Amino acid sequence: MMNRISMVASFALAVTAAACGGQASSSPQPSVAESRQETRGTAEKVEHTGMCAQERAKDPAMAEANDLIGEEKYGEAAAKFEAIAAAHPENAKAVLMQGYALHAAGRLDEALAVHMRAAEFKDTKATALYNAACVHALKGETDQAFALLDQSIKAGFSMAEHMEKDSDLASLRTDARFAGAMKAAAANPQKDSEKMAKGEKGEMCKHPSHQKHAKK
Repeated sequence: MMNRISMVASFALAVTAAACGGQASSSPQPSVAESRQETRGTAEKVEHTGMCAQERAKDPAMAEANDLIGEEKYGEAAAKFEAIAAAHPENAKAVLMQGYALHAAGRLDEALAVHMRAAEFKDTKATALYNAACVHALKGETDQAFALLDQSIKAGFSMAEHMEKDSDLASLRTDARFAGAMKAAAANPQKDSEKMAKGEKGEMCKHPSHQKHAKK
């Protein structure tokens, strides 16, 4: 299966950093690589998406859903995030995480619809479009994958190095367009939230799994 660390977890880290004493970025592109959770049987696992005690107490529903992700109970997590998003339509993170959970469960068609809904929010647009591109790549829909990858990059996605390693995009790498997409992503400025995910800036919610990823 896929071997990519999910971007959506690092979005949660960027959002919770401010509540945990760090500096959150308002950029449309959340951080991507270091704390990105394993999806659909993928590479590195974290126990949850990095909500510190303060943030968990503030939003126990999100904390519970995040914990289900860490336990790889993706179907249950998707249902929890869906309920949160239904109750709070403005909660972009819940929509993004619902798409992630569905993606992790291998329910790609459902995930795609939710990824596109998450793309309607400014703060989750780049990540959601990238995840949607990954769905199309996994389904062998190359042109659609490149179209959405291009949109993601235009929305601010900048992790070219991650694109090169993301096995969701394996089917795209032999296409001449992939090198151009990587070049375009690399040309985007790195966002503060990415630096936070790498431990370069701000205080992170301290969790062993985050520290493990940061050392890699």
